[in-house]
Amino acid sequence: MRFQILGPVQVEHDGRPVAVGRRRERCLLGLLLLEAGRPVPIHRLVDLLWAGDPPDTAPAVLSTYVSRLRTALNAAGDGSGEVLVRRGDGYAIEVDAEAVDAHRFSRLVEQARSVSGAGRADLLRQALGLWRGTPLADAPEPLRDRVCAGLERLRGSATLLRIETDLAMGGHEELLGELTELVERDPSDEVLAGHLMVALYRAGRRQDALQTYHRARQRLADELGLDPGAQLSDLARAILRGDPVLDLDPADEDAPAGRDDDAGFPPSRGDLRAGPYARVPPSRPVVPAQLPLSLPVFVGRHAELDRLDAVLLPAADPPSGLPVAVVSGTAGVGKTALAVQWAHRRAERFPDGQLYVDLSGFAPTGSLPLRPDQAVRGFLGGLGVPPQRIPADPAEQVALYRTLVAGRRLLVVLDNAADADQVQPLLPGSPGCGVLVTSRNRMSGLVATVGATPLALDLPQVAEARQLLARRIGADRVAAEPEAVDEIISRCARLPLALALAAARGTTQPGFPLRALARELRTADGRLDGFGDGDPGTDVRAVFAGSYHTLTARAARLFRLFGLHLGAEIGVSAAASLLGEPVAAVQPALAELARANLLVERSPGRYGCHDLLRAYAAELVRDRETEPERQQAVRRLLDHYLHAAYAAARLTHPHRDEIATGPRLPGVTVEAFADPEQARAWFATEHPVLLALLGRDVGVDLGVDSSHAWTLAWTLAPFLDEHGHWHDLVTVLEGALATVSRLGDRPNQAYALRYLGIAYVRLDRHEDGHTHLRRALALFAELDDPVGQAQVQHNLALVAEQQSRHRDSLRHALRALELFRAAGHRIGQARALSSVGWCQAQLGDYEPALTSCYLALAEQQERGDRPAEAHTWNSLGYAHRHLGQFTEAIACYRRALDLFRRLGNRPAMADTLVWLGDARYSSGRSETARRAWLEAVDILDDLRRPDAARVRARLRQVNSAAFTYNSPYGGNRLAVAPDRS
Repeated sequence: MRFQILGPVQVEHDGRPVAVGRRRERCLLGLLLLEAGRPVPIHRLVDLLWAGDPPDTAPAVLSTYVSRLRTALNAAGDGSGEVLVRRGDGYAIEVDAEAVDAHRFSRLVEQARSVSGAGRADLLRQALGLWRGTPLADAPEPLRDRVCAGLERLRGSATLLRIETDLAMGGHEELLGELTELVERDPSDEVLAGHLMVALYRAGRRQDALQTYHRARQRLADELGLDPGAQLSDLARAILRGDPVLDLDPADEDAPAGRDDDAGFPPSRGDLRAGPYARVPPSRPVVPAQLPLSLPVFVGRHAELDRLDAVLLPAADPPSGLPVAVVSGTAGVGKTALAVQWAHRRAERFPDGQLYVDLSGFAPTGSLPLRPDQAVRGFLGGLGVPPQRIPADPAEQVALYRTLVAGRRLLVVLDNAADADQVQPLLPGSPGCGVLVTSRNRMSGLVATVGATPLALDLPQVAEARQLLARRIGADRVAAEPEAVDEIISRCARLPLALALAAARGTTQPGFPLRALARELRTADGRLDGFGDGDPGTDVRAVFAGSYHTLTARAARLFRLFGLHLGAEIGVSAAASLLGEPVAAVQPALAELARANLLVERSPGRYGCHDLLRAYAAELVRDRETEPERQQAVRRLLDHYLHAAYAAARLTHPHRDEIATGPRLPGVTVEAFADPEQARAWFATEHPVLLALLGRDVGVDLGVDSSHAWTLAWTLAPFLDEHGHWHDLVTVLEGALATVSRLGDRPNQAYALRYLGIAYVRLDRHEDGHTHLRRALALFAELDDPVGQAQVQHNLALVAEQQSRHRDSLRHALRALELFRAAGHRIGQARALSSVGWCQAQLGDYEPALTSCYLALAEQQERGDRPAEAHTWNSLGYAHRHLGQFTEAIACYRRALDLFRRLGNRPAMADTLVWLGDARYSSGRSETARRAWLEAVDILDDLRRPDAARVRARLRQVNSAAFTYNSPYGGNRLAVAPDRS
């Protein structure tokens, strides 16, 4: 059967309409379908149907309505079972949510938000096409207002998103009729008015676009006594001037005829198709959607879901406080499944997004819980804050997080929390959000301090356990062997995780009698220590053993060895190294483990498992592998990551000085990278595993050479630096420094001090950075390492330059050049000579600066040192501009900008764009200067650099008419007004 409530309530079976009674009975059916699969309490149905004033006979009359509906639905059905059922103190429609148009609509809109372009538009049209009028049109208006407001809001946002998508894709002609009708209904809606103005302008109807603005302005003045917002007014002025920024693909007309110094800037104006001009606000908030997938076979937990509704969906609007629910219970009882299921069901009630983090409060194998500052940084990333913009101080991180979520309707899911101290910093600081915490602890501290509502999750009832097995194994098999099913449920202690594992065993063997599975559970021995509170009924080792003992020898050993892996996931090559066998032999073993639900393929070629299974694997590897075998496996695993990371680092940064990695053990598989892009992608995927390996000293536990920690840190440092993960970089390097210091490895201790000094400088901890660099310099001198000393001198030049100590910077750069020359280090000489030139230019010695930089440039081009070459072009542009040689300066800056774009170095791009704009403006090209400065401001704002204000001052000097710039980086739009002073 198919159910339609987005209009008059209708039911169809095999394409034929089903009569479902009178008006109030159809209202009842609509109310139940809004909560398809979940019971609606009788008292709520009575309250809704009789508008809060029910007669004494209302429950009896409701029962009559239910009986009539049940009869009609059963008569139309296929006889497979009751559709309308009594459950507890309420009634429920037992149908798949996909059978109800309202639920299909919500799913399609959610999918549309995750894609873009034509795919988004198609999904939104499908979703909106399900509407046939007013939802629950049979119901009185007060009832519709109470229960359908969320659907109507979602319809409105979906319609607006579809209009924006079509407008961005060039569909302005097709939108004119629809937008005209919408604006005529409400001429004061500035968003719709702006969209219509853009559509009319792009259709060649400038006067009509301006008339739309005047109507909106008049309506706002008459009804509200307000003027239009700045965005709509700026748009009207842009239309009046015919500003090319409004066009879909305007030409760059600023370059003089016969010249090419502006060619390629901006690199593309196609970014204007990324979103309609009039809709992007100055700081459009990112809507995070971090929830993991919900289980498709989730069953039961109706009372708990209702309880979460009552706690996290307060009746007051706006909410008066911060609702916090804490779901606690033993491991494997289904806390995460419940939280994620509820979060997905109620996602539409939190239109500003959902944040999710696994706090790893009870991770196995000794891994530490996630620190609150690590979780906050993940949330800030989900809210659109780039890593470079995250403050260094944890307290400032929390303050920024709470500022971003203030006034928004967000759901925050804190999964697997260790204690209240881990949760407190992650709580929003203002009402409007909802917080759902899961933990094995009861979190009494959180209940006491913030008034959290506890929800203790117990084992499911036998009926729900049987339903879970039926969903996974098949209702026919469960019905055929009821005694075996009862024993399986008993042996699994009704624990959802254990039941799922037992069901997986039955599912992979469809001809396998369930009584044999029950017998395996009965005869299995051993216990999983520390699983619960000492209750023997909550032990799942027997269930794990039931799956484990069915494995082939290779798969079983791979599962055991997985207990040695510290990362949450493992790739195929790493698994092959762990086992010491070729990839071709390991892939079938991984597939076998995935079929047995002992591992899950979370993304193509990457496997992980539940923490209890990892604990079980850790027990097995301790019991069944000798200490030498464990040590060899760990060495192979570390060798894999070490050599793969080193190969990737050498490919992405070919001019770094090499370090010794040593030979790898037999049986180690190393990734093969075709190009630097593939190497960068490997770092992006594997760096969480590398950080996990570096976060614990494996060598102390298993007798493995701890120098692996330093080598891994060396390979990972450039990735963390270039992607702005400076907090992680400091943590990694501090650990690496401790390791090499303990080993007495003085050369690598010097390098660790140097890298750590640079990392501190990135976080504006200049004093710490200078101290560590000085220690590195002294140690390199003791080791008689002139290259190391030269590199530190080069870094000290950078620190001094950032502090505007230009003579000190020149002194350090000259000393670096002297040391590099003495060592015959050609790459270092060129870089140091370029730094000398830059310092000379900062001190006003422009001619000597040109000489130094051109000499450095020749060497860098010969050796293919692209990053250094880009910086040298900048220095040359700077010197030429200050000598009044603007044509040469523009050419140099454009060469630098092109290189930085290819390297993805956005901070350097911003600096180059500022100087390029200066050179263009000085040469009389104010329009193209303005464009360079606008792009620079966009990047600087995104990186949260204070020098954006100085660039805005340059823009005001242009003294041009107001206009708006659409960011090619998806960031803010900048409105620039003429200088009236």
